[in-house]
Amino acid sequence: MELCVDFDDALIKKYVRRGSNPLFTIYWQQGEAAYPEEQWLDFGSVIIGWWLVAAKSLLEGAVEAELPFMDGPYRIKAHRIGTMVHFSADKEAWVWRMPIDAFVAELLRAADKVQQKLVNLGVSDEESLRAGTRSLKFAVSQAKPIVGRPTVTAERV
Repeated sequence: MELCVDFDDALIKKYVRRGSNPLFTIYWQQGEAAYPEEQWLDFGSVIIGWWLVAAKSLLEGAVEAELPFMDGPYRIKAHRIGTMVHFSADKEAWVWRMPIDAFVAELLRAADKVQQKLVNLGVSDEESLRAGTRSLKFAVSQAKPIVGRPTVTAERV
Protein backbone atom coordinates (compact mmCIF):
# COMPACT_ATOMS: atom_id res chain seq x y z
CA MET A 1 0.00 0.00 0.00
CA GLU A 2 1.55 3.25 -1.12
CA LEU A 3 0.61 6.83 -0.35
CA CYS A 4 1.15 8.56 -3.69
CA VAL A 5 1.90 12.28 -3.65
CA ASP A 6 2.83 14.36 -6.67
CA PHE A 7 3.22 18.08 -7.13
CA ASP A 8 2.45 20.76 -9.69
CA ASP A 9 4.59 23.65 -8.46
CA ALA A 10 2.52 26.31 -10.23
CA LEU A 11 -0.73 24.95 -8.77
CA ILE A 12 0.69 24.88 -5.24
CA LYS A 13 1.94 28.47 -5.55
CA LYS A 14 -1.39 29.60 -6.99
CA TYR A 15 -3.33 28.24 -4.01
CA VAL A 16 -0.83 29.54 -1.47
CA ARG A 17 -0.98 33.05 -3.04
CA ARG A 18 -4.75 32.95 -2.49
CA GLY A 19 -4.16 32.22 1.20
CA SER A 20 -5.21 28.60 0.80
CA ASN A 21 -3.47 25.38 1.74
CA PRO A 22 -1.32 23.70 -0.92
CA LEU A 23 -3.32 21.58 -3.36
CA PHE A 24 -1.56 18.55 -4.82
CA THR A 25 -2.09 14.98 -5.98
CA ILE A 26 -2.61 12.53 -3.12
CA TYR A 27 -4.14 9.06 -3.07
CA TRP A 28 -3.59 5.57 -1.70
CA GLN A 29 -2.70 2.75 -4.08
CA GLN A 30 -2.46 -1.00 -3.72
CA GLY A 31 -1.75 -2.88 -6.92
CA GLU A 32 -4.30 -1.79 -9.53
CA ALA A 33 -6.66 -0.15 -7.02
CA ALA A 34 -6.41 3.54 -6.09
CA TYR A 35 -8.44 5.52 -3.55
CA PRO A 36 -10.23 7.87 -3.96
CA GLU A 37 -8.81 7.66 -7.48
CA GLU A 38 -5.51 8.08 -9.29
CA GLN A 39 -4.35 11.69 -9.55
CA TRP A 40 -6.78 12.83 -6.82
CA LEU A 41 -6.25 16.52 -5.95
CA ASP A 42 -6.71 17.58 -2.36
CA PHE A 43 -5.22 19.73 0.40
CA GLY A 44 -2.62 17.09 1.14
CA SER A 45 -0.61 18.79 3.87
CA VAL A 46 -3.75 19.19 5.97
CA ILE A 47 -5.03 15.65 5.51
CA ILE A 48 -1.61 14.07 6.04
CA GLY A 49 -1.55 16.00 9.33
CA TRP A 50 -4.84 14.35 10.29
CA TRP A 51 -3.59 10.92 9.19
CA LEU A 52 -0.43 11.28 11.28
CA VAL A 53 -2.64 11.74 14.35
CA ALA A 54 -4.71 8.68 13.35
CA ALA A 55 -1.58 6.57 12.82
CA LYS A 56 -0.22 7.60 16.23
CA SER A 57 -3.53 6.59 17.79
CA LEU A 58 -3.35 3.15 16.13
CA LEU A 59 0.28 2.73 17.09
CA GLU A 60 -0.58 3.50 20.71
CA GLY A 61 -3.30 0.85 20.84
CA ALA A 62 -6.49 2.28 19.33
CA VAL A 63 -8.34 -0.32 17.27
CA GLU A 64 -10.07 2.07 14.85
CA ALA A 65 -9.25 5.31 13.08
CA GLU A 66 -10.36 7.20 9.99
CA LEU A 67 -8.26 8.67 7.21
CA PRO A 68 -10.52 11.36 5.73
CA PHE A 69 -9.97 13.40 2.59
CA MET A 70 -11.08 17.05 2.55
CA ASP A 71 -12.57 17.09 -0.93
CA GLY A 72 -15.65 14.91 -1.20
CA PRO A 73 -17.13 12.31 1.12
CA TYR A 74 -14.06 10.08 0.92
CA ARG A 75 -12.47 8.37 3.90
CA ILE A 76 -10.63 5.17 4.62
CA LYS A 77 -11.50 3.24 7.74
CA ALA A 78 -8.55 1.67 9.53
CA HIS A 79 -9.04 -1.22 11.94
CA ARG A 80 -6.07 -2.60 13.84
CA ILE A 81 -5.94 -6.31 14.64
CA GLY A 82 -2.71 -7.19 16.41
CA THR A 83 0.20 -5.96 14.32
CA MET A 84 -1.93 -5.58 11.17
CA VAL A 85 -4.14 -2.72 10.03
CA HIS A 86 -7.12 -3.49 7.79
CA PHE A 87 -8.20 -0.63 5.51
CA SER A 88 -11.59 -0.31 3.84
CA ALA A 89 -13.81 2.37 2.33
CA ASP A 90 -17.56 2.65 1.85
CA LYS A 91 -18.79 1.35 -1.49
CA GLU A 92 -15.38 -0.11 -2.35
CA ALA A 93 -14.87 -3.81 -3.06
CA TRP A 94 -11.47 -4.12 -1.43
CA VAL A 95 -9.82 -4.54 1.93
CA TRP A 96 -6.14 -3.70 2.19
CA ARG A 97 -3.98 -5.06 5.00
CA MET A 98 -0.54 -4.00 6.08
CA PRO A 99 1.59 -4.15 9.22
CA ILE A 100 1.20 -1.12 11.49
CA ASP A 101 4.90 -0.31 11.27
CA ALA A 102 4.83 -0.38 7.45
CA PHE A 103 1.77 1.91 7.45
CA VAL A 104 3.50 4.36 9.81
CA ALA A 105 6.68 4.28 7.73
CA GLU A 106 4.74 4.94 4.51
CA LEU A 107 2.89 7.86 6.06
CA LEU A 108 6.10 9.38 7.44
CA ARG A 109 7.82 8.93 4.06
CA ALA A 110 5.05 10.86 2.32
CA ALA A 111 4.94 13.55 5.04
CA ASP A 112 8.70 14.09 4.70
CA LYS A 113 8.35 14.32 0.90
CA VAL A 114 5.61 16.96 1.24
CA GLN A 115 7.58 18.96 3.79
CA GLN A 116 10.68 18.93 1.57
CA LYS A 117 8.67 20.07 -1.46
CA LEU A 118 7.11 22.95 0.47
CA VAL A 119 10.53 24.03 1.73
CA ASN A 120 11.95 23.87 -1.82
CA LEU A 121 9.07 26.06 -3.06
CA GLY A 122 9.51 28.53 -0.20
CA VAL A 123 6.01 27.75 1.01
CA SER A 124 5.31 27.87 4.72
CA ASP A 125 4.90 24.35 6.05
CA GLU A 126 1.69 23.43 7.80
CA GLU A 127 2.26 23.37 11.55
CA SER A 128 -0.08 20.39 11.89
CA LEU A 129 2.13 18.47 9.45
CA ARG A 130 5.35 19.30 11.33
CA ALA A 131 3.82 18.64 14.74
CA GLY A 132 2.16 15.42 13.57
CA THR A 133 5.42 14.14 12.11
CA ARG A 134 7.34 14.89 15.32
CA SER A 135 4.64 13.32 17.47
CA LEU A 136 4.41 10.14 15.39
CA LYS A 137 8.20 9.75 15.21
CA PHE A 138 8.34 10.05 19.01
CA ALA A 139 5.58 7.43 19.37
CA VAL A 140 7.54 5.12 17.05
CA SER A 141 10.64 5.55 19.20
CA GLN A 142 8.61 4.54 22.28
CA ALA A 143 6.78 1.59 20.67
CA LYS A 144 7.75 -1.99 21.32
CA PRO A 145 9.40 -3.68 18.34
CA ILE A 146 7.07 -5.78 16.22
CA VAL A 147 8.29 -9.35 15.90
CA GLY A 148 7.95 -10.88 12.44
CA ARG A 149 6.70 -9.05 9.41
CA PRO A 150 3.36 -9.95 7.90
CA THR A 151 3.07 -8.94 4.28
CA VAL A 152 0.89 -6.29 2.70
CA THR A 153 -2.18 -7.87 1.15
CA ALA A 154 -5.31 -6.87 -0.69
CA GLU A 155 -8.51 -8.74 -1.36
CA ARG A 156 -11.83 -8.06 -3.00
CA VAL A 157 -14.85 -8.41 -0.76
